[in-house]
Amino acid sequence: MNQARLSELKKKMKQTFLCVKQKFAEFKVLKQPTIERYTNGSKDGNKIASATVVNINIVSVRLPDEATIFTVEAKAIVLALKYTAFEK
Repeated sequence: MNQARLSELKKKMKQTFLCVKQKFAEFKVLKQPTIERYTNGSKDGNKIASATVVNINIVSVRLPDEATIFTVEAKAIVLALKYTAFEK
């Protein structure tokens, strides 16, 4: 891929990101009140865990050593969804 094409692609990706970010901000305003949830899955050597943060609450779980990073990230999202269902 030549430099001009790569530069053009980066510009389009940035525009798309900014558009999605703006649409999300508009959605949040329309759907007030909202509760933001943050998720994280990480793998550091043999230590593997998933977590979600809601307000000041942190929910985390240790996963098997053979878990993939995809599984770890997905588990973090599941934790957030379960925590949301538990709140209601």
